[in-house]
Amino acid sequence: RNPGWSAPRFVTGDLMAEYTAVPEHLTFKFNLSNVTDKLYAEALYTGHYIPGSGRQLEATISMKF
Repeated sequence: RNPGWSAPRFVTGDLMAEYTAVPEHLTFKFNLSNVTDKLYAEALYTGHYIPGSGRQLEATISMKF
């Protein structure tokens, strides 16, 4: 019998910044996920859980010719 697993509620925050270096030609984008590096359960199973992603930074450069 499954006892009904539960986890406390949580909130994570994400930030995004964009900078256009050369209008219509060169753009930089930065995404920061889970800003506070909060530990949380992504999925719950009987006897174990899958942790959510920690703090993560993604950077993208877009160039148009």
